[in-house]
Amino acid sequence: MLAGVEFTVGTLADAQPLSLMLPRSKNEATALIGQSEKGPAAIFIGGRYSFYFIEVSKGANWKGLLIPHVRVEVDETSLFDPYYLSAPLGSVVRTDTRLVILANTEHSFGQRPEVTLESGLPPANELSAAFSRWCVTIGSGPDKRILKEVDTETETAIPS
Repeated sequence: MLAGVEFTVGTLADAQPLSLMLPRSKNEATALIGQSEKGPAAIFIGGRYSFYFIEVSKGANWKGLLIPHVRVEVDETSLFDPYYLSAPLGSVVRTDTRLVILANTEHSFGQRPEVTLESGLPPANELSAAFSRWCVTIGSGPDKRILKEVDTETETAIPS
């Protein structure tokens, strides 16, 4: 459950990085907001466009419940080496000083663009670690709640 101060209603164009947008109807989509090279970007979770991203400035037509200040937590049991195994779309990767999600755009042509979820983390040297299962949470300690769980092995979001 969410308290009234924990959310607002708006468009993707209103969203800031590390926000989650929940749909109000079947015509809207769940999206996690991160940062691309061009600015804030929304990664769709689940549905037809799962793990595709768009710049939030182009998202004025996407509407929903906006939950700011969320956290992304990885399931350490889903750890794999992204250089040894081909990382699927939606995988969360800890690399250099960032936590990124491997996304897709209509113009990526087989590449795996990265959308930054967190930056300024302690350096990971030249190594990376990827995770196929992760979740979006809000709060901490006994007040922590899971808002969305994701398993990229099935390439769909699991409703929480």
